Amino acid sequence: MIICPVCGPDYGANGTRKFNGKEHCCNTEKHHGFYHALQYSCKHGLKYKDCADCQAEDYVKEMNERRASMELDVGNIVLFEKEKEPYIVKACNDKFAICITSSSDLYTIIDWNKGQRNRNNLIFNPYDYKKQEDIERCLRDLCDTEHVCEISQRGAVELDIVKVERV
Repeated sequence: MIICPVCGPDYGANGTRKFNGKEHCCNTEKHHGFYHALQYSCKHGLKYKDCADCQAEDYVKEMNERRASMELDVGNIVLFEKEKEPYIVKACNDKFAICITSSSDLYTIIDWNKGQRNRNNLIFNPYDYKKQEDIERCLRDLCDTEHVCEISQRGAVELDIVKVERV
């Protein structure tokens, strides 16, 4: 429950913002000398901004909402903000999607849980992303917790999907 130290429990109760029966919004404005957005108590009894657990839960929730709004299927064409050439989804599941350019020169792996994309982390890349069998093997290896394959953290970019064309 959101409790303002001055307004009391009525502020923010049930998703409303009322003070003395009048609706108001002070998420970004000072109200009684407090920034309400920074003063909310979380379910762990901490200030929301100081609670790593709540921050992580919100991040996962945001990533799941983003993933649901960009549900990908094999064959979809994906345009990333930082790329000039569109990518084609060659393999995907609920955790990862592997996309290549039409020329098959470039590939990227989307990690839905991390909200990032990049190449894999293997120095001597065992996968030929021009072959569908290798792409599917890479997807299996990414999902296998015992395998070392994952997206590389060096140079990883935040997920920047601009457009998805359904085929």
